[in-house]
Amino acid sequence: LPWELEEIARRYRDAESAEVRTDALLELGLSDDPRALAFLLDELEHAEPAQRESILSGVIQFGSRDAVPKLRALAQAASDPEQRRALQEAADYLALPSLSELRRGEIDLGS
Repeated sequence: LPWELEEIARRYRDAESAEVRTDALLELGLSDDPRALAFLLDELEHAEPAQRESILSGVIQFGSRDAVPKLRALAQAASDPEQRRALQEAADYLALPSLSELRRGEIDLGS
């Protein structure tokens, strides 16, 4: 990770409070650096259950379809039905076409 992302990742890992962790995750989610997404997805895979919701929010905030295959794989492997549902819903959301894609006619909605 570049130093800016590394600093945010360090704040996340060293945070004493959930608020500081959540802020760091959202900051990573606002990044446009694919390495931030890779970090978030790795953390999502290895996180404690209590942290997964905040990490998933960061992944959604990042807004990249690149996360969809990993989210679907994690959903398939999840033993908790609620976790499986949340991961699948996030993957489905990120897979949706953007308004600009629809306007440019890049997406066929089957009409």
